[in-house]
Amino acid sequence: MRWAEELLLVEHEMEWTTRYFIHRARLWKDRFDDQETGLGPKAYAARQKAQWQQLAGEADRLFLPVNPDYISLVTQIEDLSDMLD
Repeated sequence: MRWAEELLLVEHEMEWTTRYFIHRARLWKDRFDDQETGLGPKAYAARQKAQWQQLAGEADRLFLPVNPDYISLVTQIEDLSDMLD
Protein backbone atom coordinates (compact mmCIF):
# COMPACT_ATOMS: atom_id res chain seq x y z
CA MET A 1 0.00 0.00 0.00
CA ARG A 2 2.88 2.37 0.75
CA TRP A 3 4.19 2.08 -2.83
CA ALA A 4 0.80 3.24 -4.14
CA GLU A 5 1.10 6.41 -2.05
CA GLU A 6 4.64 6.98 -3.32
CA LEU A 7 3.52 6.47 -6.90
CA LEU A 8 0.73 8.99 -6.43
CA LEU A 9 3.17 11.53 -4.98
CA VAL A 10 5.69 11.05 -7.79
CA GLU A 11 2.98 11.50 -10.41
CA HIS A 12 1.96 14.78 -8.81
CA GLU A 13 5.56 15.88 -8.41
CA MET A 14 6.03 15.48 -12.15
CA GLU A 15 3.29 18.02 -12.79
CA TRP A 16 4.52 20.33 -10.02
CA THR A 17 8.04 20.28 -11.43
CA THR A 18 6.91 21.29 -14.91
CA ARG A 19 4.59 23.97 -13.51
CA TYR A 20 7.45 25.38 -11.44
CA PHE A 21 9.73 25.59 -14.48
CA ILE A 22 6.99 27.39 -16.44
CA HIS A 23 6.42 29.73 -13.50
CA ARG A 24 10.12 30.61 -13.33
CA ALA A 25 10.23 31.26 -17.09
CA ARG A 26 7.31 33.67 -16.72
CA LEU A 27 9.04 35.49 -13.85
CA TRP A 28 12.16 36.03 -15.94
CA LYS A 29 10.04 37.14 -18.90
CA ASP A 30 8.43 39.76 -16.67
CA ARG A 31 11.86 40.97 -15.54
CA PHE A 32 12.96 41.13 -19.17
CA ASP A 33 9.85 43.12 -20.14
CA ASP A 34 10.29 45.64 -17.31
CA GLN A 35 10.98 49.04 -18.90
CA GLU A 36 13.42 49.97 -16.14
CA THR A 37 15.64 46.93 -16.70
CA GLY A 38 19.06 47.84 -18.11
CA LEU A 39 20.67 46.06 -21.05
CA GLY A 40 22.94 43.84 -18.95
CA PRO A 41 20.18 42.61 -16.64
CA LYS A 42 17.88 42.28 -19.66
CA ALA A 43 20.40 39.93 -21.33
CA TYR A 44 20.66 37.91 -18.12
CA ALA A 45 16.87 37.72 -17.84
CA ALA A 46 16.64 36.50 -21.44
CA ARG A 47 19.15 33.72 -20.71
CA GLN A 48 17.32 32.73 -17.55
CA LYS A 49 13.97 32.68 -19.34
CA ALA A 50 15.40 30.44 -22.06
CA GLN A 51 16.92 28.12 -19.46
CA TRP A 52 13.64 27.67 -17.57
CA GLN A 53 11.73 27.20 -20.84
CA GLN A 54 14.17 24.48 -21.84
CA LEU A 55 13.83 22.77 -18.47
CA ALA A 56 10.02 22.84 -18.74
CA GLY A 57 10.10 21.37 -22.23
CA GLU A 58 12.61 18.68 -21.29
CA ALA A 59 10.72 17.66 -18.14
CA ASP A 60 7.49 17.53 -20.10
CA ARG A 61 9.11 15.38 -22.80
CA LEU A 62 10.60 12.97 -20.25
CA PHE A 63 7.49 12.64 -18.08
CA LEU A 64 5.07 11.83 -20.92
CA PRO A 65 6.31 8.31 -21.74
CA VAL A 66 6.73 7.16 -18.13
CA ASN A 67 3.45 8.41 -16.68
CA PRO A 68 0.28 7.49 -18.58
CA ASP A 69 -1.75 9.97 -16.49
CA TYR A 70 0.58 12.88 -17.17
CA ILE A 71 -0.96 15.58 -19.36
CA SER A 72 1.56 17.68 -21.23
CA LEU A 73 1.55 21.16 -19.77
CA VAL A 74 3.75 22.57 -22.51
CA THR A 75 1.47 21.40 -25.32
CA GLN A 76 -1.57 22.68 -23.42
CA ILE A 77 -0.01 26.10 -23.64
CA GLU A 78 0.52 25.31 -27.37
CA ASP A 79 4.00 26.72 -27.75
CA LEU A 80 5.75 27.77 -24.58
CA SER A 81 8.21 30.01 -26.37
CA ASP A 82 5.39 31.90 -28.16
CA MET A 83 3.57 32.37 -24.87
CA LEU A 84 6.65 33.81 -23.23
CA ASP A 85 7.90 35.98 -26.10
